[in-house]
Amino acid sequence: MMTTNLLKLASALIAISSSAHAINSIPTSAGTPSDISAFNSADSEYEGWENLNSTNTDIAGYGGSYPGYAAWPDAIDSNTSGSTGNGAYSKTAGAGYVGNTSIYSSDTGSFSISSSVDSLDDVNTVIFQFDAGLQDDWTNYVATLSYNGGSQSLTADYTALTNGSFTNEFGGETIYSSNILFQWDLSSIGDTISEYVISYDVAAHTQTYALQLDSSEAILAGSVIPEASNFALLAGIAAIAGCVTRRRRIQ
Repeated sequence: MMTTNLLKLASALIAISSSAHAINSIPTSAGTPSDISAFNSADSEYEGWENLNSTNTDIAGYGGSYPGYAAWPDAIDSNTSGSTGNGAYSKTAGAGYVGNTSIYSSDTGSFSISSSVDSLDDVNTVIFQFDAGLQDDWTNYVATLSYNGGSQSLTADYTALTNGSFTNEFGGETIYSSNILFQWDLSSIGDTISEYVISYDVAAHTQTYALQLDSSEAILAGSVIPEASNFALLAGIAAIAGCVTRRRRIQ
């Protein structure tokens, strides 16, 4: 009976983590039912970025060549299916250029994600996902949020990590990536939020594969994304069941 339950739980985990390239569906099954229901029923905007490599002619040449200190000529607009079109991804300083499989930072780099959320009356919850090949402990990748042109630099209320892999189209080898998820609860802010910017730094040799941003009017009691300890437990269960998660991605 215990083995059967483990297999069922592992199968449910894999079904979720296999969806929509390497970025996780939001919300995940580890959130509380009430929060997931509130998040799904509220007005929201979605922005996604993928194909962040030199095969994308819209961004080929961004950052120059190695070591990638050249400025980007413009922000990278959200480009996944279903994106609202209000999101912009920018390099603000340091290293980061469009390579064969990712945006590669040969040295430390600073980046930002902005959204004008013009279809929402207010923003109460923001979830940002950063999918990358990390070169430092994931807890050292910190994102802060400022809104309405200010410099509030709010740290996330909840963070989590998931691990995944996908097959590189150049040769078919397996590439492993990490999803860092950040969630902000902005419901206590008295001002109506009409736009915001998320800023974060990356360590040297970080490879950025994809990004996702979810803005919602939902007011939640807790986190929609699971805590890191819950991810560790679920990953252990999946390993016991002998399951392997593979995610599709355009490289």
